[in-house]
Amino acid sequence: MSRGYELLPSGIAIENESIAEEQIKELFTRINLPRQFWDYELEHFDLRNDSQSKSLSAKDRKQKALAYELTKKYTDNIEEVLAGGVISMPSSKGNEVESNSIVFRGLEGSGKTLLSAVILKSALEFSHSVYYLPWPVLYDSLSSFNNVESIQMAEYIFNYCDLIVIDGATEYAYMDNNYFKMKLEVLFSKRLSKNKPIIWTMNLTKEAMKEMFGPSVLSFIKNSFLITLPQGAGTDDFGRELGEVEDE
Repeated sequence: MSRGYELLPSGIAIENESIAEEQIKELFTRINLPRQFWDYELEHFDLRNDSQSKSLSAKDRKQKALAYELTKKYTDNIEEVLAGGVISMPSSKGNEVESNSIVFRGLEGSGKTLLSAVILKSALEFSHSVYYLPWPVLYDSLSSFNNVESIQMAEYIFNYCDLIVIDGATEYAYMDNNYFKMKLEVLFSKRLSKNKPIIWTMNLTKEAMKEMFGPSVLSFIKNSFLITLPQGAGTDDFGRELGEVEDE
């Protein structure tokens, strides 16, 4: 490439830095990634402290290091994953777990969104179609059969995007909406049949998951890397890691 030019993630070679910035802004607008996440890098994920800069215990540092290692391995192999491959990691029980999707679980400030944004940006380097989907937006889109355009948009994203990041699942948006549960089942079932990956961040216990989701969604969670970030975990259930959501 000629000197003075820069190759954007979209494959466009440009010369003027201000033009480059505008094109990058346009790119991230199309994938729906909020501006405050653009600059997230894996090196910003503090392995020794929590989000309030309080020192973590040795156990918590080990857990954060595992999340770091998983994210790095995923981004290092992003081309293979998005081509239909998987990565493998040892679970807490010592056996190898293989998957193309990750569920990051933990409370606010634990670093879930940072890690998912890093993975999303890594896919852009190879011009893959990606989309950042906040949980409240997904819920609102699927909450009523009257939301025809929003439902169609969600269907398009789940069917055609190479990588989806669903960010911030909590219990606030569900207790008794069977229509949402049914539509989410359909979307996950179709995406699972295509073997397309999802990165999903959530603050949910195992019991909440089982009440909120149907079999296709639970199957996705069970067969993904499920890793809990230690910030404010608080319960034994949040100590589970790497695919340890089991049927009972």
